Amino acid sequence: MIIGTTQPLISQNFIGGKIGGFFGTTSADVIVDALPIQWKMGTEFGLFTEFPVANKWSIIAGTQYSNRGFSLSQGTSVVMLGINLPVSARVDVNLHYIDAPILIKYTHEVGKINVYGTTGAAVGYAAKGNIETKANLIFDLNLTDTPINFSANNIGRWNTSLIAGAGVEYPVSNGKVYMDVRYNHGVNDLLGDRLIDFNVRNKGISLGFGYARAF
Repeated sequence: MIIGTTQPLISQNFIGGKIGGFFGTTSADVIVDALPIQWKMGTEFGLFTEFPVANKWSIIAGTQYSNRGFSLSQGTSVVMLGINLPVSARVDVNLHYIDAPILIKYTHEVGKINVYGTTGAAVGYAAKGNIETKANLIFDLNLTDTPINFSANNIGRWNTSLIAGAGVEYPVSNGKVYMDVRYNHGVNDLLGDRLIDFNVRNKGISLGFGYARAF
């Protein structure tokens, strides 16, 4: 019964959608030495198609929206009225990408579920971005919210990432539901011409849930 329900789904074409979160940061080591970089959570959703190319092997292609970025923070403390109060400042960099990932997928049956691994690459275009500055003295203060001018600030709009991931899927009526985790590592420098020679690359982990329907 298990073979009869899962094997036909593996050999079919699928179209579906996914939604999830993206936990991102940057690999700018020079900045890390001066200021601590924190991981920043964003959102991710998109549409994809999957079609088989060989036994247990398939290709996944699609388009998705991804909110990526990172945070820089620094803090200290001051004494007021004999009370030690923490004071901190934070800069949030937000980049909104439209990505086009292409992945190779290998699927293996384990009981009633399928486990799979994926690897591939994605090309992304930064549709917009902004830099937020905030301060905290007992409560949060929003200071500035500045849109990023990509051409004027020599920040590249295009981002290429290598992807590796794994997940599980469960066949349902004429389709399947799935959950997966992927690691994304940028291969191109986000900055253009600059005086200091160091690389700034996106990297992060995405966790997604989705449904795909056979066609």
